[in-house]
Amino acid sequence: MADAKLEKKAIEVYETLCRALDAHDLKYTKEGKDKDGDYTVRFTAVGDDLPMDFVVFVDVERQLVRLMSQMPFRFSEGKRVEGAIVTSRANYVMVDGNFDYDYTTGSIVYKMTSSIRDSLISEDLLFYMVSCAFSMVDEFNDKFLMVDKGAISLEEFFKQY
Repeated sequence: MADAKLEKKAIEVYETLCRALDAHDLKYTKEGKDKDGDYTVRFTAVGDDLPMDFVVFVDVERQLVRLMSQMPFRFSEGKRVEGAIVTSRANYVMVDGNFDYDYTTGSIVYKMTSSIRDSLISEDLLFYMVSCAFSMVDEFNDKFLMVDKGAISLEEFFKQY
């Protein structure tokens, strides 16, 4: 069970996150405290191609902000090795965040975290996380899908990145 100090900090960061999203006129669902004890916000964005779903958890126990975006597709069984290669390459060229790839299912999740423990968390930091996540997911989601569908080869992917 989180102590009152950790809970108070998480609530402050959660409220700061909502203010940051409001300041940029982003539509979101403020879910409050979830079953795991994290304060949760969900939103969808439209990029250049595929829709993007995001969830942000303010993790009380671990004192983290965790942002995630599940890709709306999975690599097919015959393309799982290529999926591992392209997600690895994407991670290599990214500045912040990472793609977690599950070879057994072909699923990809973009993740970014920031510690809030003993930290001053600003709206600017939280919006940076959101905007960076938008950029990275929008940059790579369609390319991953094109590799899966055979529309581009590994070589073509590597020429871009």
